[in-house]
Amino acid sequence: MFYNDGVPFDENYKMTKCPICGNEEFSEKALFCRICGSDIYNYCEGDVETDADGNEIHKNQHPCPSNARYCEICGKPTTFLKKNILVTYKDFQAANEQTATDSASTDTTAEAGADTGIVDYATNETADYSSGYTVSNETADYSSGYTANFNYQ
Repeated sequence: MFYNDGVPFDENYKMTKCPICGNEEFSEKALFCRICGSDIYNYCEGDVETDADGNEIHKNQHPCPSNARYCEICGKPTTFLKKNILVTYKDFQAANEQTATDSASTDTTAEAGADTGIVDYATNETADYSSGYTVSNETADYSSGYTANFNYQ
């Protein structure tokens, strides 16, 4: 399985696109997005120590790819996972399984729609158009990536 929920990054693991707002303008020394303030590096939490004033000090942090939930070097959680920029791998897998199930259900419903109704993919509802509508060559494009063909009689 490929975890394709990261954003592009350069050879230094600096994001070239903000994972929150999509900003693509960063100065050479930027550590945070200038638009939304999000981290543009995905580091692991490293070793956490507390100083005399009770402040956390992170040491031995490793840069990680934008889709990494855990560090490949030390196994610690990453910034993007801890700040909920990325969902857990279990949630990611569940969402992909649900999408695949929904897609399979939609395909089956769409095939059935040729006889009984047509699926409106924008609302995911099936309407009964048996009294005057047939499936044909006029194309309607939906933002979800599906297309449906209609012929109004």
